[in-house]
Amino acid sequence: MHNLQKTLDHVQASPMFKAWLADHPAAYLSSFFKIIEGQDVDWWQLDFYYPKGDTITSFVVDDKVKLATKDSAVFKKEKDIVQALDLKVVHIDIKRALQIAQERQQEKYHMEKPSKTIVLLQMIHRALWNISFLTSSFKLVNIRVDAKTGDVLEDSIVPLFDFDHQKVS
Repeated sequence: MHNLQKTLDHVQASPMFKAWLADHPAAYLSSFFKIIEGQDVDWWQLDFYYPKGDTITSFVVDDKVKLATKDSAVFKKEKDIVQALDLKVVHIDIKRALQIAQERQQEKYHMEKPSKTIVLLQMIHRALWNISFLTSSFKLVNIRVDAKTGDVLEDSIVPLFDFDHQKVS
């Protein structure tokens, strides 16, 4: 995708990224991330995985590139591998992926009103858009869209809080 590649190129050209990469030569792009509240704004967080340290470093880019987190712990199961994100296999842009996810949300979870949208482009055996809608009833509707074909791979809904099982002291 042209805009994603342009964003990646912008980050990789920044002096801040080049300095970080000199100390993390085996690091690679693992994901694009953003949260949308209301209108989408043109910013992305790019996450780079460093296998030697099993860490993630994030850069936020809008018009400028900023270091967001450096050498943070990775949220994954110990045996899981963080795969490199290959933008060459991404044929569905964010607008189309959001449209597909919103259609599925309306079709299957229309009683839930989204308040925020969390977007993650990552590799889990294939490039996919992992789109989650945080609803006003504190549920998370997750829809995974194949970034190459636009097919919905899976969808689910889970409560963020399980009030039934909490004990009050």
